[in-house]
Amino acid sequence: MPTWYLFAGLRLGVVLMIAGGRLDIVRTLGLFALYEAAYFIVWRFLVALSYRTGPEETVALIALLVVSSGLPAIGTLWSAAQTPYFRRKPETPLKFGRCLILLPAFFTLNLLQNLA
Repeated sequence: MPTWYLFAGLRLGVVLMIAGGRLDIVRTLGLFALYEAAYFIVWRFLVALSYRTGPEETVALIALLVVSSGLPAIGTLWSAAQTPYFRRKPETPLKFGRCLILLPAFFTLNLLQNLA
């Protein structure tokens, strides 16, 4: 998929905008580059699993919805925000409400990716 790289870059840009003033940009970018690689592998596996018939198809489609909604990204960003290694300043943590901005952003990017 040639558009996968474009939307992976857009997802990384959204994460960096949200984490901007609170987390170290280079470390967060490295973490979410690994996240995107894992996301790609899990996505391909779940798409292949969704072609089966029976309960595997239902489980795969539900897992695809959860993965593409951005819930794992919220967990990853929140975990990084709690780790002092990723923070720019130890006294300014990233709030959970700011991490939740990933939900509508990832939802919009998924809609755009499906239209492309």
